[in-house]
Amino acid sequence: MKAISVLLLFAFPVVITVIFPSPYFYVLYDSEPDYFSNIASLYINKHTVDYLHPGLPITYVSNIFLKLTAGSYQDPEKIILTLRLLWLYINILIIYISTTRIANFKIHHVLLLLSIFLMHPYGFYFYEIISPNSLLLSLSVLLVLLGLNVTKSLKYSVWYGIILALALSVKFSALIMSIPLILTFFVKMSFKIKQKKYKKIAILVGVAFVLSSCLFLLPIIPLLPFYLTQWNINFSIWPFVLLGSVGILLFFYKHYLSGIYKNLIAKMNYQDMYTLFSLILFSVSIIVVLFAIISHNSFIGAARESLNVLFLFSFSVLLINKKSFFKFSTHRKLYLFIFTLLITVKSYTNTMMYSKADNYNLLFNKFI
Repeated sequence: MKAISVLLLFAFPVVITVIFPSPYFYVLYDSEPDYFSNIASLYINKHTVDYLHPGLPITYVSNIFLKLTAGSYQDPEKIILTLRLLWLYINILIIYISTTRIANFKIHHVLLLLSIFLMHPYGFYFYEIISPNSLLLSLSVLLVLLGLNVTKSLKYSVWYGIILALALSVKFSALIMSIPLILTFFVKMSFKIKQKKYKKIAILVGVAFVLSSCLFLLPIIPLLPFYLTQWNINFSIWPFVLLGSVGILLFFYKHYLSGIYKNLIAKMNYQDMYTLFSLILFSVSIIVVLFAIISHNSFIGAARESLNVLFLFSFSVLLINKKSFFKFSTHRKLYLFIFTLLITVKSYTNTMMYSKADNYNLLFNKFI
């Protein structure tokens, strides 16, 4: 069973990018054309068209890969499908290594986690396309697990700062991933619980983050002020307002509420409090997805509407990490069946989309 699960996990990218690819020429979400133009411009002209999101790892790593495999491509489709395959394997490897090494997941738990991601509308339709969202999701899984363990070892603190900076270079909304850590530290220090320890960890995380950001964001440091003019202020602020309100509420708990509530909060260990704040964010992301599904006539419309909360689904790794939450955690065949079913449905959907795109292409050719 384990061998089948591993084979299915690493065959998954080939199935949805080589055997049953979604049509690159049928643009339902503009991320892939944008990044393809940046990658092509960097490869040919030595500079990009823009720095969207900013998406630096995608653009520069893809450029290096194309240079190493120069002469292997005759058309744009082959380049796009090859880069899809590359990034899908990178994403899966990040998830697999981080969950098995840090959280001691079994292979069937990894399949369950990927199944949750594919249940998100964006994950179902666009998980494999070249975009910052899938990479940010994978790095977010790693960030969640590092954040859960920062009090266990200083190396986790340093790596948390580094990976947060790397995620920031993919998409600026990655900063939202630090909210559970910041609020947990705020509560612990406001209750004067191991203040020196948490200050030391906070300094390590901050220094690692700042230094790594200077490295990963080097190509766009002069442009950073201009990004403020591009952001959707509503999406940028609402998670901070939500969890900031929770932090303020806990502050008032400390100063004004009864000793029962104080003792309850004070006795929560770091992992439980971090998990609580993380699951609040995960719950908000589910609500956003449900509203998107209800307010759109199509699942694709819901995918586009809710794409900015895909990375918050990474907090679901904490539910799987709590083995007691899943009473059927040993049902490996069930997880394998769910993952296989999702791959099958997605492959069929990709095929239908390709057929539809071909028909549009034929109609356009007749028109001209």
